[in-house]
Amino acid sequence: MMKFLLLCMVVISSFFSVPARASEYWAKNVSRESGWNDVPQEGGECWAMVASNILCWWQDELEKTYLLPEDAPRKFEDIKLSLVNHFNRGDQGWFVARAFAWYLETYYSSTVKLPFPKNNWFVENCTNKNASYTSQRLKELLQAGVPVSVANAAHAVTVWGVEYNDQSNSLSKIWLTNSMPNAGWDGLEEWNVQIVTSEKDGTEGLMLTLASNPGEQQTWAGNSFDYLLFQPGDITLPLVPEPSVSFLMLAGMFGWTLRRRVKE
Repeated sequence: MMKFLLLCMVVISSFFSVPARASEYWAKNVSRESGWNDVPQEGGECWAMVASNILCWWQDELEKTYLLPEDAPRKFEDIKLSLVNHFNRGDQGWFVARAFAWYLETYYSSTVKLPFPKNNWFVENCTNKNASYTSQRLKELLQAGVPVSVANAAHAVTVWGVEYNDQSNSLSKIWLTNSMPNAGWDGLEEWNVQIVTSEKDGTEGLMLTLASNPGEQQTWAGNSFDYLLFQPGDITLPLVPEPSVSFLMLAGMFGWTLRRRVKE
């Protein structure tokens, strides 16, 4: 009888248990398959690779609504070359935020609210923030649809997507591109995430484990975030012109004529 009651309790509890809920958040128009860039770096150029990733994505989104400055580079390779040539750092690292600032001041000084950072152009230092804050902030930024540069003292990567576990209130996965390839690297990397506590000083960090190679691990603690947000009021670029009525009528007549010829 006791075994029967225990079995009934297990079955009933299975109906009422709440499954862990996890939600994915990605930069706008980015998915596992497309929308991101990843090119191996040379020397200490991770800063230039990450800045170029985000600037290229930002301009692609901007160009859907605004006419970009004619002299602004469009392709990832050209953006990266402009940064590397200007700063001329050789094998030395540099700062993603400073690359943003120079690029915007050079190509957008008359069209956006500067100096940088100001208003919706952010550089955020998460040093001495606990892992829960870092986890929540990354979720908020990706939920807003922007890719994020995450940097520590030695390296920077581009985060394009995250999975957030609503039950644990923490990130459970991160998708990033890393210009300095890891073992198992195949472009967009998927990392499993958990919060860990240091035995040395009790501080919390995010432990990342590469999904394709569990032996590859790293801890994020005291990282800085760099990202670009923009609101319509921050930009004075001319809008992409809408097709005129006469152009639409002409296009319609052309299509009608073409269909008629096909039928004949």
